[in-house]
Amino acid sequence: MEVWNGSAEEKILGLMKIWSGAKEIFPHREKLKELNWDDIVKPYIARVIAANTLNDYYFILMEFASLLKDGHTNVIPPWGYFVPNSDNPPIELEVINNKFYIARIGNTEEIKNQNIQCGMEVTHIEGETASEFFSDKICKYYERGTEQANNVFNMFYILNGQSNSKVNLTLDGSMNVRITRNSVNSDGTRFIFRVVNIEPSFEAEVIDDILYMRIASFEDEKLADVILNYLDNMDTPAGLVIDLRFNTGGKSRVSEAIISALISEETTTSYWKYPLFIPAERNWGRSDKWEITCNTIKPRDGKTYSGPIIVLTSGLTGSSSEDFVVSLQNANRVVTIGQKTAGSSGHPINIPLPFGGTFRVATFTALTKDKKEYVGVGIDPNIEVIPTPSDLANGIDPVVNRAVEEIKKL
Repeated sequence: MEVWNGSAEEKILGLMKIWSGAKEIFPHREKLKELNWDDIVKPYIARVIAANTLNDYYFILMEFASLLKDGHTNVIPPWGYFVPNSDNPPIELEVINNKFYIARIGNTEEIKNQNIQCGMEVTHIEGETASEFFSDKICKYYERGTEQANNVFNMFYILNGQSNSKVNLTLDGSMNVRITRNSVNSDGTRFIFRVVNIEPSFEAEVIDDILYMRIASFEDEKLADVILNYLDNMDTPAGLVIDLRFNTGGKSRVSEAIISALISEETTTSYWKYPLFIPAERNWGRSDKWEITCNTIKPRDGKTYSGPIIVLTSGLTGSSSEDFVVSLQNANRVVTIGQKTAGSSGHPINIPLPFGGTFRVATFTALTKDKKEYVGVGIDPNIEVIPTPSDLANGIDPVVNRAVEEIKKL
């Protein structure tokens, strides 16, 4: 990490790298026009110059990049995705119909003594309504591009803060509690947040002769071999349920290798659309040309699965996991259950920023087979299933239950 020296020149340079990088690379040109990108940057110049600390400076840059509202375009500060010396209480929230509910809790005396339970609504955080707090304090800096992506991904940040500090919550409108930002359970184990948990990347169990697979990420290069070997060495299940609700993506070659075992005929991936920037053409008054391309996925040599497939989706299902869904849809091989996907794809390029940070900017937008853009929109599930507060309180997963029911019908 570069040493922070508070130089005005370096601070302006970082802001200009984001401004110019987005102007030349960002594929959603209509957003730049709507924002009036050349003018909207101006007040940020004075703000970055006035920033006194590395943290202040980078949160201004994060806010500026978040104006683009794109899941693959953001500023990663020198400390990465998590502020140093920060933590969460062992509580995970879930958004249901624009309200914030406790979905999971850890096992601590503090939680037990205050009678905090799953299914309770969090109405206020630090005295501010939960929705306003979420918008003003979280999404302003960690914008994911769609409401549904914000509502899942940013649940990790909503209670995050200085480690061992207290956060004040109001539950069910009248019950005030103070919770320590310490994610360690009473037995010394750490509470695992599903949003950021990619280990293990693959888990499987058989439910009534139906194979349920949770794939947490497509990042692991060895994952495809693990899953294909697993399928090769088991009896053919009556149905396959693939849970991608907490899969933010990874490497396309990994997801495509898995798809090759689930199809009997050649299929295509999402279509990727990106501008071809040719300065001479612009100088002649001609508009940029656009390229549209895709990959082809062929059935693997060897055993393939031809039974019914259901993929579970949520607002976190994005990037290569969203491509996974589209590819199977193109092959007419999947029913999706859950909630709308993230609407996030873009294969970002990394631009280094002063003092060790990075600006990631999307290089393409993505389309379905019928050339419908889903970046910034998401893909609706075939069957929408939204958990209820009662489901959370009773530890019920209605999405998995519905998937099992649908497989049995098939």
